[in-house]
Amino acid sequence: MPQPTSPEVVFGISGSISAYKSVDIIRLLRTQNIVSRPLFSESAHRFVTPWTVETLAEYPLINEDIKCGKITHLDVCRGAALFVICPASANCIAKLAQGLATDLISTSFLSFRGPRVLFPAMHTEMWEHPVTQKNIQTLKSLGVIIVDPDQGALACGDSGKGRLPEPELIANIIQYLVNHPCLDLSDQKVVVTCGGTTEPIDPVRVITNTASGISGHIIANIAALFGAEVTLIRTKSHPTLATINTINVGSANEMADALHPFTRNCDCLIMNAAVSDFTISQPESKKQARQSSLNLNLTPTPDLLKTFNLAKAKACYSIGFCLSDRKDIIDFAEQKRVDKGCELIIANHVDSFGQSTRTVHFICKEDVKTFQAISLLELAYHLLWKFKKFYETATNG
Repeated sequence: MPQPTSPEVVFGISGSISAYKSVDIIRLLRTQNIVSRPLFSESAHRFVTPWTVETLAEYPLINEDIKCGKITHLDVCRGAALFVICPASANCIAKLAQGLATDLISTSFLSFRGPRVLFPAMHTEMWEHPVTQKNIQTLKSLGVIIVDPDQGALACGDSGKGRLPEPELIANIIQYLVNHPCLDLSDQKVVVTCGGTTEPIDPVRVITNTASGISGHIIANIAALFGAEVTLIRTKSHPTLATINTINVGSANEMADALHPFTRNCDCLIMNAAVSDFTISQPESKKQARQSSLNLNLTPTPDLLKTFNLAKAKACYSIGFCLSDRKDIIDFAEQKRVDKGCELIIANHVDSFGQSTRTVHFICKEDVKTFQAISLLELAYHLLWKFKKFYETATNG
């Protein structure tokens, strides 16, 4: 059974073919030490079985409105950090928007006083119907967080907007909301770069590095979750929220070209990409064999962050990253911050490269703050919080 110290969420499952994904999400939450209190809508049991949900949640399914003398829809909400409905069907969304209380999910939803998040899933025509969109706007106006469905293959064989985002992405969002306060980034234009660039040697070989791009995707997803208009310039692909504009690139020059239009149209640049320091002057036009006598003529790549900062608007908040094995990493990173013209630079040791938790130093003109062994979600929060404070000061000042 879950430990008493584990954070708990009310996890509602409504009648949608996507309900099968909720089982995997509950399992992922348990690996993050988050307990799910499962609730079914009237039709959810047609798509997933109570036994499966109870087993993976390690928590009994709540399916009676009165149990052991307690009013269930009140009792289930006490002490929970978050109310989740995943998937949220069109019918479920309509009930909630109208304030109906016809099952345990809707009655509990009305009783809950903490943050609430819905992950809609349905066929494209249902999602795009004006009534559904009106219901979505009603719930948003009441402070409910709505995560738009993805574009892609649907259960009926069609393709369109309406599918549930990937379970790993949903689990990350829930974990974030359980542990961090919301940030209002509405209408902020945020550009994130991520992944390691690749410089061609010949048609099939490249110079690159081991950057996965995962941290950049997490930052982009959290920014988009809270209303930012996010552009993600990436070299590797991981799940993203449907509202994110993605630009796929390969080399440092391709990333530079993708970045250039945002120098005067961006509130925040988060330069998370591991850009190659060198490129091949003249890549070979034909694939080279092992027996080839090959000498690589390397030339430095342009400093993308410094170039961007020289052209950016004054109100744009620029965030760089410094990866180093130096003992004086803080002083070294501060020198780089000044040279590149960043408002903030985040320094971490090479030992943390690619790790799920890392020790990082946030270095800006005013101070240095060190975070020990923080997760990528925590990194995203603190980074976006710094931008938010900068924006508020610039706007009010």
